[in-house]
Amino acid sequence: MYNKQSNTRILITVAIITALMLSAMAARYWIASIINTIQVEPSHKKQEWMTVFVHGSFATTLGLISVFNVIKDKIHKTNYKKMTRLMRKDPFFYQMQPLQELGLKPLEPTFDPKGLTHKYAAFPIAAAYETLSALAHNEKEKNYFYTFGWSGLVSQYRRRKEAIKLYSALVTEYAALKARGINPKIRLIAHSHGGNLILNMAGIHELLQKGVENEPSVDRYPDADQLTSMKEIHKLLQAPLPDIAPFHIDELIIFGTPIQPETLSFCLSPFFKKIYNIYSDDDIIQSMDWVSTRRYYSEKRIALTPITTEQPVIVQIKITLNKPTQNKESQKTAQQIRHVAAEATEMKEALPEESNQAKAMGTLKDTINTIWARVFGSRQSKTALDPLHKEFWFMGWKSRDQQILAQQHIQPYPYVILTPYIQKLVNKLPDAHDLDIVLKFGKETISLSAYTHNTTEKRRKIYINAAILKELQHYAQAWQPENITPSYEMELLHQYSQMLNS
Repeated sequence: MYNKQSNTRILITVAIITALMLSAMAARYWIASIINTIQVEPSHKKQEWMTVFVHGSFATTLGLISVFNVIKDKIHKTNYKKMTRLMRKDPFFYQMQPLQELGLKPLEPTFDPKGLTHKYAAFPIAAAYETLSALAHNEKEKNYFYTFGWSGLVSQYRRRKEAIKLYSALVTEYAALKARGINPKIRLIAHSHGGNLILNMAGIHELLQKGVENEPSVDRYPDADQLTSMKEIHKLLQAPLPDIAPFHIDELIIFGTPIQPETLSFCLSPFFKKIYNIYSDDDIIQSMDWVSTRRYYSEKRIALTPITTEQPVIVQIKITLNKPTQNKESQKTAQQIRHVAAEATEMKEALPEESNQAKAMGTLKDTINTIWARVFGSRQSKTALDPLHKEFWFMGWKSRDQQILAQQHIQPYPYVILTPYIQKLVNKLPDAHDLDIVLKFGKETISLSAYTHNTTEKRRKIYINAAILKELQHYAQAWQPENITPSYEMELLHQYSQMLNS
């Protein structure tokens, strides 16, 4: 009798364990099948999209090498430009963000690095984005992915010049897709100054429509900043000229883009149908660019509001993991940055002659040290409840103290992969144009809650199955780079420096 009961218990235990294992295998197979069969459905049943990732400034801190030339926007033959060019061509730096070679480059998402010469982060980031897009939009989208690579130099001139290249490349690629029977909408996803590069395309489009023989005048552009920008773009639009785009940008999604007077008016251009301006309180880098703008700091939010149906729909979205209340500490930090940046601008507006540059350099260093102390000095052990500037866009391979960063929850991915669900939530609130989206990472689900900006008024809530994210994180491990350390980066920079001096 005892043996029969024991055998029965053993059989029941084995059956339960087997059932659990089969359930786990079934769940894993279901998730994998979603990831591996996203493109099974015929494309004619889906809305087709050109989805382009545009990176921001590259190797920004190297601007200190030629700081006065950077401030004057005259960097043509500087060591800063030469060093940045060497870094920009080095595949080592492609392991951290959705980045490929210069120009508009197609991108085939994959989680399998086998057969690839280099482990570019663009591949798993695009693959994760595609997986979440299929789930968020019920597989109703077919994405043709691209990256647009540019110099990344901190320069208004370069951003305008490279905007012409992007505009022309989009015209060419759009025509090629149309010739293949593909009728895509266009979605541009940008980080940092990549957003300002794209905004310049609105000025290019307008000048081409009106005819470049007509020089911008105060009668057409009474706003001084817009007039200046249009004149500078007009100088670049001589020959060769790009064709006029036979399309509009259906969606512009910008992460941490410094909002500057030089491109602010372009946010209202009908060239864009919808703009998502995504930012966070803890992203202090976004506000700190006083070098490439006439103002002593950059804004996080777009100050203008569309007033006609011809202008784009603008949705401003603050991403946070915190409760929906005003972050007084972040506001105080922003005020400090503005105050210190104002001090730097006074020096900028009265740049010295070459003979006095040493003294001015000391002033500049003092300013930078003050900013560094005020912004970073008290953050050593503070948990970041909002994504930092890099966490929107860069893989978290080399993040130290990961337990105090917002990226810990989706490590190693950047927050840009959650774009499809952010859009899904916003689209459920078509009348909302200013939201705080609170993310909560649980064991079973990830929730996204939309609140009216700076209030506790919850508008809508959606969920992501946490198992999906875990599976994506599992696939990402195959892309772990080698030598992703600060010391190795310094070694590379030293090698570049020797090359320039030889």
